[in-house]
Amino acid sequence: MSGSGRTRVRVLGNLNHDLLLTGVDELPQWGRETLGESRSLLVAGQAGYIASALGHLGATTAVCGVVGDDTDGAELRHALEQLGVDVSGVHAVSGRTGLTIALIRADGERAFVSDLGVSALATREMFLQFLTATPADYTIVAGTSNTPNLKAPDLAAVFTAAAADSRVVFDPGWDPDGYAPQSRAEVLDLLALVDLYLPNEDEARAVTGGDDVEDALRMLDAATRGHVVVKRGAEGSVALIDDVVHHVATRRVRAANAVGAGDTYDAALVVALGEGRPLAAAMEFASAAAAHFVERAENRYPRLSDLA
Repeated sequence: MSGSGRTRVRVLGNLNHDLLLTGVDELPQWGRETLGESRSLLVAGQAGYIASALGHLGATTAVCGVVGDDTDGAELRHALEQLGVDVSGVHAVSGRTGLTIALIRADGERAFVSDLGVSALATREMFLQFLTATPADYTIVAGTSNTPNLKAPDLAAVFTAAAADSRVVFDPGWDPDGYAPQSRAEVLDLLALVDLYLPNEDEARAVTGGDDVEDALRMLDAATRGHVVVKRGAEGSVALIDDVVHHVATRRVRAANAVGAGDTYDAALVVALGEGRPLAAAMEFASAAAAHFVERAENRYPRLSDLA
């Protein structure tokens, strides 16, 4: 931890804008149109959501990723800077900043379509240079399913370098190719270099090929050198602590928008661990942060004072 007492966190991964269309009752058929109720354009990508949440929670945060040399890229960098996030590791390259369109039902369920844009240009060298220049207590590598230029050997090199001065946190997101056998094997191999793996329930099941979340948790925990926390949305989260499956419930809320909730959970969990809380207590703190985020349509990110 830095001399200021604030947890220092590096975030590496995909950066883009999210265009959220809410109140979409059903997906349109080809050649048809359906209506939503409202829209918003947000700093996003998993790295963007996590860095934004960390900024609101008061962590010393630096982010590394790729945006385009366009207005969207400039706006994204500016928005993160306004939160006190160090964006010196955000590279503006020729091309368009990535965009994800999220269609959100009234009950919070969502579907996504993404244009990766320049996210595909993120490289191992870019990430390694960032690690050398930016000290940290925790390194979160997130959204790598949407940085296709980074292969398993590249991530292994990044994890190894990050471990020199920090704990390594990994949340790659959903594999757009659906976790083929090779992808599953690569993730399991990478977990030997990871201190904290944070999949959601669907991802945990897909990586392990199992149906039972507790069986998946045990398999992933055995592969990881540290801990695994599986995020279960409205069902809370689950981890293996001292070989006992530990469930943490989440406060029941009416979901205004769940997009980014898992990333807010990641950020809050790391902040709590950085404060010295044990994993079970950190999970409770992270669940409270995610619930705060989900139930609000505006001013969604919690601050420490909101979670006292």
